[in-house]
Amino acid sequence: MSTRNKNDASAEVGTALTELNAETDTAVAEIADAAPTPTPTPTPTATTVPMLSVPIADAATATAPALMASDGFSAADDAVPEDRASAGPRTRWAAIVWGLLFAAIAIAALVTLLSAESRDAFAAWAFDLSPTTVTLYALFAVGALVLVAGLVGLLRRAQRSVQGRGQRREQRQAARS
Repeated sequence: MSTRNKNDASAEVGTALTELNAETDTAVAEIADAAPTPTPTPTPTATTVPMLSVPIADAATATAPALMASDGFSAADDAVPEDRASAGPRTRWAAIVWGLLFAAIAIAALVTLLSAESRDAFAAWAFDLSPTTVTLYALFAVGALVLVAGLVGLLRRAQRSVQGRGQRREQRQAARS
């Protein structure tokens, strides 16, 4: 192909692209003209929940001073009992126990997958499992999760019991004074 034919082909491609761009712009303009104009939705104002008959304000009408009590403290501060506030932060046993469980699983996975020999041994073991064995391992895993959930529940109940004993002791001492 000669240089002249290449230039002619390039000119034809350029012309075709220009025509295509013009057609595309025309089609976009027609679609934009044919599309219905969106109607603005009215902004909500304070409404009343039918069952509660309590006015609820939206974020635009609620202001920080309106949410504060007359003494400068929020209503959430009144909801915390004095004895709970003086007890200090509670230990989040669920986070500790579940975190330890997931850390143990991660460590086991790292140890298993760290070397080529252990990966090969794990793969051979996994491929030799029968469907019955896989089902039993799955039931074992579900049982372990239920056991951990029960342990977390027992720890939380024990923590509440200890806190309750401390609060009752303080109430008895306050009653004696």
